[in-house]
Amino acid sequence: MDGRQRLESRNIQLKVGTVPSCYGSASVHCGGTKAIASVQAELSDTGAEGSGASVEVSVTCSNMPSSAGRQAEDMSAALTADANRIFARPIPTLIKSLMVSDRHAWKLFVDVMLVEYDGCLLDVVSIAVWAALSDTKLPTLSTFTNADGSVGVELSLEMEEKNKKPLDLSSVPTYVSITQVGKHFIADATAIEEACAGCRISYAINARNEVCCIHKSEGRGLKPTQIVSTMGAATQFGSNRMKFLDKKLQDLIDKDSGDDLLDRDVL
Repeated sequence: MDGRQRLESRNIQLKVGTVPSCYGSASVHCGGTKAIASVQAELSDTGAEGSGASVEVSVTCSNMPSSAGRQAEDMSAALTADANRIFARPIPTLIKSLMVSDRHAWKLFVDVMLVEYDGCLLDVVSIAVWAALSDTKLPTLSTFTNADGSVGVELSLEMEEKNKKPLDLSSVPTYVSITQVGKHFIADATAIEEACAGCRISYAINARNEVCCIHKSEGRGLKPTQIVSTMGAATQFGSNRMKFLDKKLQDLIDKDSGDDLLDRDVL
């Protein structure tokens, strides 16, 4: 309806380092949808199980009319649950970069605020989470053994940027939502297109072309052949978008710049 091809992304504007006093942050503006994400971290004792490394996402829908208060709460809860599905199963490469010792690990808390709404909210939320985590660098910690044999950690006195550790996000996916409008399936739907949708299915896809989870959010069911075809389209779209975003994000971080405009990519 806006002149794009069915599997063409809207313009994406990306900024990193947008929120002070946090470990990492980013804002993503995709068409008329905008999300801001920030990361806080705490060090936890993993215990004998070694299961303390984790990422938790919380989504808040703001700037909605007061009459839509309940709707905003429900939407926030649904998006929070969907975003956390990405991290429900351990991602080994990410977990490894969060581990400090056998008994100590970082727990990350990602707060996402949606401030503008024009469709594909889950996709934009997941991109904002990924971008904020990409901007996150954790302090370097060293371990020592106490007299009683327990292991402790201490903060490095050198807090220069070069001594902070980035996260390995090579296997962390973002969502690609495929929406059925009439007889056709489209990616990156606007709010008007979603209002006309017969169904919507979201695939979490990383840069390795791996489909990490599938979420059927609303509407009628899909035939097996439709699932196969939409998964193929989403995989191509998501993999190309992830590689494109990763390159642009690395350019931003390397240049220590806070603003860049990502051009449309026809998939």
